[in-house]
Amino acid sequence: MFSRWLPISILLILLLVGMGSLTQELNAQMRDIQTELQWGSLEKGPGGSFITKVIAAGEWGAYLLRYRPARGFSKEQYWLEEFDERFGLRARHELNLSAEGAAFEDIISLRGQLYLITSRTIAEATQVFARPLSIRGQVTGTEKLLADMEKEEKFRREQFDIKYSRDSSHLLLYNQLPPEKDGPERFTLRVFSDDFSLLWSRDVTLPYRDQGFSIRSYQMDTEGNVYLLCRQVTGSREDRIPPQYIVYAYRRNGQEEVAYQLNIEGVSFLNLRLELAGNGDLVCAGFYGLGGQIGSKGIGHIRINPLTKEATKVDLLPFPDNFLAQVGQPLQRGAEPVLIRYQLRDLTLRSDGGIVLVAEQFFRQNRTEMSPITGPQFTSFDNYNDIIV
Repeated sequence: MFSRWLPISILLILLLVGMGSLTQELNAQMRDIQTELQWGSLEKGPGGSFITKVIAAGEWGAYLLRYRPARGFSKEQYWLEEFDERFGLRARHELNLSAEGAAFEDIISLRGQLYLITSRTIAEATQVFARPLSIRGQVTGTEKLLADMEKEEKFRREQFDIKYSRDSSHLLLYNQLPPEKDGPERFTLRVFSDDFSLLWSRDVTLPYRDQGFSIRSYQMDTEGNVYLLCRQVTGSREDRIPPQYIVYAYRRNGQEEVAYQLNIEGVSFLNLRLELAGNGDLVCAGFYGLGGQIGSKGIGHIRINPLTKEATKVDLLPFPDNFLAQVGQPLQRGAEPVLIRYQLRDLTLRSDGGIVLVAEQFFRQNRTEMSPITGPQFTSFDNYNDIIV
């Protein structure tokens, strides 16, 4: 099967906030930014495998995780790949899970040390472990039990996720609790120090039905406080009811819960991201529309001080008409163009108080081929129309 890759149109947009009066604007290009692009050598991996994660990277090089799914009688395989400062492949090591019955979950880098995260199902619980991993892909030391969580029959693996603070001093283990029919959203937060000692944990129940409610991202500051960006969708797509975004904060060793409703009169956020500023402020930014209309008309930016629990900055910057004329689309004949079908991928905070958003417009094609030897083989193709930065 042949899949045609569409040409990519890259547009650069820089949002300047907090740098002057309210006459802020969207600039069509980034100025005075010197960059150097360096390509590594072309490397070939084992057949049917692909890179799934950049574990750690810096001027010294990078560690990457390579994966090959199970096919036929072959088991799934994982490799740890080490690249030098010129992004040339230095070594590739296949991972061997020494513990019987252990399932691979992740590899993380914490203060320069690699750790292998595995899980094992015992009776009615799933246990999560961490164990040091050498750069040669060999487990060292002893494994440490991080959590005993309820086993979810439908999702035996990947029941949880891991996030660490900017300075790697704290580690967050987040996991969903088994859903109940028409029941509320339930999950557990566990915060560890950098030696995997448990500092606090909390079982959370939010007043939202599991269906239509999702946690879009979670962040943790250097004090071990946790912040969740949540999205609530009500009604069907035909109802055209815009989603509601809420930030939940868990501070003071999880004893304090605060909810921030991200509502602005006459405006609805259609896509939003959350990051933590260096001073501890919560920074929410994304695309907004007017009322219940479909399509984005501009960029919204909110900063919240978690100590005073007040919004210190609210910016709404409409897209320039010439920008929308270039990349937007009218929803009906004669209507003004708006930004549609863009997924907000990343929010980066600048040192001068500005923010950079990255959004993509693409569609995905899936291909399935049957082999009498290896069984079904699945391939996905991402076809990009536009990338907006």
